[in-house]
Amino acid sequence: KVVKPLETSGVHGACPTVEGRSGMKPGSRRQLLVIGHGNTGRSKMIEAYVNAIAGDRWSATSAGAEPDAKVASLTVLALAEIGLSATAGTRSTAEIEGSGSPLIDVVITVSEDAAAAATNMSRRGILTLHWPLPDPTAAAGAFEERLEIYRAVLETIRSKVEDFLAEAGSAV
Repeated sequence: KVVKPLETSGVHGACPTVEGRSGMKPGSRRQLLVIGHGNTGRSKMIEAYVNAIAGDRWSATSAGAEPDAKVASLTVLALAEIGLSATAGTRSTAEIEGSGSPLIDVVITVSEDAAAAATNMSRRGILTLHWPLPDPTAAAGAFEERLEIYRAVLETIRSKVEDFLAEAGSAV
């Protein structure tokens, strides 16, 4: 299956779940944190896609509950097929939560350990969503078979992100 290049046009509106946040300036971008297990696959895909199609309203960043040393090469390839690139390097949730980090409006987790890592954020009143997506980095098989799994996960991510943005008032 060939994934079509993304189209970045659309109208973006307000998100009722974060509107009125203390200190939020009109026209400010809302902050989305995506947490995965290793910050090498799903979380990087979501970060890249959100920033590409809604970067005027949302600023997405990603982290890992147990970050790996580098982004998976098949993540980079799958994103490149639709004209996107992954941010370099991986980060831990502790790095994101450290001092100087932007206020987070929404957290999306994509693995069970990521959901556990986000428990503290949920307790602080941050909207936390769990998307139990298959982990493409766990795929076995020949190169093309593994790449096909990454493509399928990316297609699911595209659909979920578009639904999320529509529900948040940022229709794509």
